[in-house]
Amino acid sequence: MPDAEHPTRVALLDVSLALADERPLAALPVDEIARAAGVAKGTFYVHFADRGEFLGALHDWFRARLAERVAEAVDGVPAGSPRLRVGCEAYLDACRDAAGVKAMFSSARGEAVVDERIAASDAAWARACAVDLEHMGDRRAPDTARLLVAALAEVVRVEVRDGPQPALREAFRALFGLDG
Repeated sequence: MPDAEHPTRVALLDVSLALADERPLAALPVDEIARAAGVAKGTFYVHFADRGEFLGALHDWFRARLAERVAEAVDGVPAGSPRLRVGCEAYLDACRDAAGVKAMFSSARGEAVVDERIAASDAAWARACAVDLEHMGDRRAPDTARLLVAALAEVVRVEVRDGPQPALREAFRALFGLDG
């Protein structure tokens, strides 16, 4: 199996993210992904054993780009409420910018590999958020962080479907003490 950064593998993942902005997961056949990446269908299977492995890799690829964007946004922002607010806004903006990707992963729920990866990445986001909640004096920071991540996912879901939701974001910030 080629390494995760192999140029062809990267091209297949990048093309898939772009295609996901145009249509749901069910409408993304391997043939079309390979053709858009400029490779043969068999090359797809050199990099991904099956569709489940591909979906897991695509999820990881998207989440890595999302994490980069959040890290860039919070760089130098003080811990606690300021960093948590900036990080949540960056997360929401990045997900909204990649609406097709989020819709694709919503339709991929039920795929065991995707469900496992979503659960793992949600847990990682919650651990990161808990640090800032602890700085804010939250004695239940790990549990609050789990709820924050779930609420963040709901805002993403609504914004992907309906576009920007300033009032919903305001309510989110108020709920978690991030309004100022």
